[in-house]
Parts: sequence; C-alpha cells; structure tokens
Amino acid sequence: MKQLQSKMKVYNVIILDKSGSMCSIQQAAVGGVNETLAAIRHAQQQFAATQEHLVTLRLFCGCEQRDVYEAVPIDSVTDLRSNQYSPCCSTPLYDAVGSSLEKVAAVSLGEQSTVVVTIITDGMENASHHYTGKQVADMIAHYRSLGWTFAYMGADHDVESAASSMNINNVQEFEHTEVGMEAGFDMEVHARMRHFSRINEMMETDPYISREEQVMRMRNMNETFYEPEQVEIFVFGSNRRGQHNGGAAMEALAHHGAIFGQAEGLQGQSYAIPTVGVSKNEMAQAVARFCQFALNHPEMLFKVTPIGCGHAGYTPREVAPMFAAVKHAPNVILPKQFQVGGSR
Repeated sequence: MKQLQSKMKVYNVIILDKSGSMCSIQQAAVGGVNETLAAIRHAQQQFAATQEHLVTLRLFCGCEQRDVYEAVPIDSVTDLRSNQYSPCCSTPLYDAVGSSLEKVAAVSLGEQSTVVVTIITDGMENASHHYTGKQVADMIAHYRSLGWTFAYMGADHDVESAASSMNINNVQEFEHTEVGMEAGFDMEVHARMRHFSRINEMMETDPYISREEQVMRMRNMNETFYEPEQVEIFVFGSNRRGQHNGGAAMEALAHHGAIFGQAEGLQGQSYAIPTVGVSKNEMAQAVARFCQFALNHPEMLFKVTPIGCGHAGYTPREVAPMFAAVKHAPNVILPKQFQVGGSR
C-alpha cells in the first residue's frame, strides 16, 4: 500500500549578486527580494495543507558570502533592509552558487522536499576561488535530476549563454534599470506562484504519490518555470447582436466569461465569431480576423467549436476552409469535422 505523503518542504534559495555594478539598481533589488518574500508568505497561507516554505537568502561579492537567512521558515523571515545590501567589488558567482547548493542539500536531501533556486546577477563570473564552472554545472545537472528547480535572472551580459553553461534552462533577461529589475521580479513572482500552485495540485490530486513519481513530475514542472501555461479560449459562434441564448454561446456565457451583447472577439476566456444574422462572406471575414488573432497570440490555446454548423445552417465542408490559416497552428484545436476538410 502506498504511504500517505506529508507536506512538501519547499526550500526557496535566492542567490543575489551584490557586486559594484548593482549599485544603480540597489533599491529595486531590495524591493524585488521583499516582493518575492511576500509571495512566499502568501503561498504558505494559501497552500498550508500541502506545503511548508523555508527561505535561504545568499548575498555575494568578492568581499563576502553572507546568508541573511538560511533555511528559515517563512513565518520567521523579515524583509530585507536597505542597510543589509550594499553593493561593492567583484562577482564570485560560482563560489556563491556552489556553496549555497551544498548547504541546502545538507538539510533537504532525504526529506519530502523540493528546492527552488533563483540566481540574480548583472554580470559574469570573475572572482571565484573554490568552485569552477564545470563543478557548478555538474552539481546543477545532478540536482535537477532530483526535481530541483533552477532559474537565472540576468542583465548586462550574455544571459542565455551564462545560464546554459551552468545547465540552467529557465532564463530571464531584465533591463539594467530600476524599472527593468522591478519588471523582472514581477515575472519571477508570477512564475514562483504558478509553480507552487502546480505542487499543490500534485499533492492534492494524489496524496499517495510515490517519491519516485513525485520526482519525475517535479522534473517536468521545472523545465517550464518561466513559461506561462497557455490560457484556454473557448471559440463559439454567436448571432449578430451577441445574444448568447443557446448552444455553445450559452455555454460560453455561463462558463467562459462571454459578454451578453458582444457579438465578436475575445471576452473572458472565450472568443465569439458571428455566424447567425450575417452573410456567409461576413462570417468568413470574421473567421479570418480570428485566425490572425490566434496567430498573434501563441500564449493562448484556442478550442474551436463547430461554429456555423448549428443554427446558422452551414455544413462543416463549407466552414472548414475558412480556418485554413490555422489548420496547422499549434495553439488552435479545430473540431474533428473541420480537421479533415469538412464533411457533409
């Protein structure tokens, strides 16, 4: 019999560069860390039944490697103060990452746990003495295989290349300004909360999940830390007045955020295409507008109903060619009647 799993311990490890070049974005760095801490506190409250959050914050430069917090429960963590973060000197990135990973591994391995490591830097490695790039890359590859998540936020250097050399594939480049760093942390917080939500769903859906299966699922989740899930959009046929009174239109109104009186376009998590009370040519033009909209929005997944084939009175064979522009689009799912060119 599978054993009921306890809460997942989530070790949030933030490794923040405090080299001299960070001076110009010092306040945004402090504010961003505190925004992240606030998100972790919120996650602890929201997912209290499935997660226990702990925080490590490592500040590093050539002068020091300092843990402001080290595996401290989030409820005991206070905000970072400006006088605790004073940028200066060089960037021993490999030493900061290598030593941080060794520390968190010492307390987390063997537990019902996962680790989320975020590295924030505005420059390349230039001052390490204890770890090489290969050693750090090998460590990260190993811990990724155990289900750990690694994210790299960078500015003013070849961010993609630097992250790749360390075996990190979740990469975000931010503009080296206060506003740019603030935007970067906003994205990081959204990604982190989405990640915690996925962990919660996994734990709630299968509380008897084995550790091996859990690690496999965590590996899959970790590969898309910065990639938002596609928002599903319900595509339905409407009448020219947007009176969503029946069929798929009624479902869109009840469950997908459709707006009564809006005959065309995105509304909530639905998209309306007028099919009733319009000519076939007008419907085709509306479909063309939808196709262009879908191609312009790859972050959305459009699920098309067999529009025009109900009250409008057209056959799938007549309507299917209108969707030719998105027939092979990865973010558009056409009904079976349209996928094969339409049937009678």
